[in-house]
Amino acid sequence: MTMPGTDEARRPVVTNAIIFVSAGVLIALAELGLINQTLTPYVVACGLVGILASVGLSATRKRREQELAIAREDEAIRRLSRHLTPPQAPPLPLEFGGDPVAELFAAPPEPARKLP
Repeated sequence: MTMPGTDEARRPVVTNAIIFVSAGVLIALAELGLINQTLTPYVVACGLVGILASVGLSATRKRREQELAIAREDEAIRRLSRHLTPPQAPPLPLEFGGDPVAELFAAPPEPARKLP
């Protein structure tokens, strides 16, 4: 039993391969003479339309898969860039025109001298 929302539940009933094979069978039946002569052109036409439909569906499926892969890659890049780029913080204020980190490691100021 398949769960709704899984890949197996989304599979189409009539696949591209079934259309292609049934079109080939129609053409083979018509060429072997197993079908009434008056219906042969129509059966061959149905077979050719089936082959064209199969090729068209295959091309459409490939294009959709490529678009989906590009969309998934773009989403992954967007999510990664959100986590990997540093946040845009405002710059630290510089007191007295100096570097705050350098001021932390600077020598302590000299004590004030007494006046004579």
